[in-house]
Amino acid sequence: MTEKLNYLAQIFGQIQMSEEEQSNPAIENLELISVEIDNNHKRWNFFFKNDTVLPIDWVKSFDQRLQNGFRGIISVDYSFTEALYSEDQFFDYWLWIKERICERSPILRTTINGFTPVKKGKSYEISLSSEPATLLFNQDYAALFTSEFNRFGFPNLTIKGVFDSEEAERAAIDFEQKTLEREFRETGEQASKRDEFLRAQTEKNLEIAKEIEKKEKREAEAVEKIQGSDAPILLGKAIGKMEALTPMKDVDSPTDVVVFEGYVFDAEIRQTRAGKKILD
Repeated sequence: MTEKLNYLAQIFGQIQMSEEEQSNPAIENLELISVEIDNNHKRWNFFFKNDTVLPIDWVKSFDQRLQNGFRGIISVDYSFTEALYSEDQFFDYWLWIKERICERSPILRTTINGFTPVKKGKSYEISLSSEPATLLFNQDYAALFTSEFNRFGFPNLTIKGVFDSEEAERAAIDFEQKTLEREFRETGEQASKRDEFLRAQTEKNLEIAKEIEKKEKREAEAVEKIQGSDAPILLGKAIGKMEALTPMKDVDSPTDVVVFEGYVFDAEIRQTRAGKKILD
């Protein structure tokens, strides 16, 4: 007995169980019965015994610490011998076991999500909303749930799915309601997106209008500056104040008089034999 307690203490030390967890009254009579060692596959399997099924929170912590404590060394697993349990414990473990199994089989999550077993005599029945779902649960998952409950110290429970026509009708109504809610939500979201787009477009148009206004103001100031300037005329006559500016890109054919605005970086004036001046 003392040797097994020492082994238990070594396990707790290896997985760094806190003193509070080790002194939990629920594990006062916890015993390590045996360890099954598989050297070929580097796997250890611990077998424990306790008078009652252990609290779910303690087992969750133990499970996580056990896996982390031996990670990279060996693979570990564990189980408990049959013990006494309460109905509250059954439903606590049901939620955890269901989540563990659903992680490995996502299709099960859609099959039993939202359904809870009801005790009927010595068995537990879970009402399902379709016959295919009921068949799938009973053939592929019922035995797996029983095995998982056994592992944590529950007796050999019978857990089975039963088709419930009333549940099927409720599921159909619920599905229709959720569909309507989703369509309504999507309609609202579409309207919201449309309003957001219109607001963004309006803001963009205002920004463009402001930029155009700034550009026109700069052009007007430039014309005014040029027209009011005393700078010498290199060639031709003075530009009248009412002359319109023409962008260079709009000149696509020969014309007599065109007024451009801009900076002259380099210019050459040459004189023809006839005495006319040409600006290049």
